[in-house]
Amino acid sequence: VAEIRRRFDASPDTLPSLGVVTFNAQQRAYIEGLLRDAGDERLVEALDRTDGEGLFVKNLENVQGDERDVVLFSTGFSVDDRGVLPLNFGPLNRVGGERRLNVAVTRARRQVVVFSSFDPSQLRAEQTSSVGVKHLRAYLDLAALGTDALPRDARPVAVPDRHREEIAAALRDRGLDVRTDVGLSDFRVDLSVARTETTDEPVMAVLLDGPAWARRR
Repeated sequence: VAEIRRRFDASPDTLPSLGVVTFNAQQRAYIEGLLRDAGDERLVEALDRTDGEGLFVKNLENVQGDERDVVLFSTGFSVDDRGVLPLNFGPLNRVGGERRLNVAVTRARRQVVVFSSFDPSQLRAEQTSSVGVKHLRAYLDLAALGTDALPRDARPVAVPDRHREEIAAALRDRGLDVRTDVGLSDFRVDLSVARTETTDEPVMAVLLDGPAWARRR
């Protein structure tokens, strides 16, 4: 709720495109209640919009089809009195629960922000047969650790490309920060270009008509 209010305050002239996805209806109702009781008319106006923009708060089961620029994903479960995190994640535990997780984390056009009340290492996914819980653990590991969390065999192997390296070197000589062969899927961006003072904010992606492009169907 604080993050939503921060984003609204930072955008006084336009309503932010925001969604919240929760694991169950209780979390959904609680968060929406806090937003409606915050005394901010813009929040209520955004919640009541029906044009596919503004602000929504939905649980895993009924968020299919919704999209926003930014989605806040609330995992909202905590350890019990013994310090153990229960492995019951509602709809995620059921057969096909992994599909609900997939829907939840693909609602954002630009950014997913994960809110979690436990560390990923506390989620003992190896003790359950639930595919959904196992996928959740992998997703939270990736959110916390970045691509270092991926198993070695899941990382794409860079293919040498002299043409790409020559262009990258020429751009670096001109003072730009360049990464090559960027991406986690079979479709890779040849060059990701950023200014040296803001290397973590790429401004351009370049695809080259090289060997990798020729192999694409």
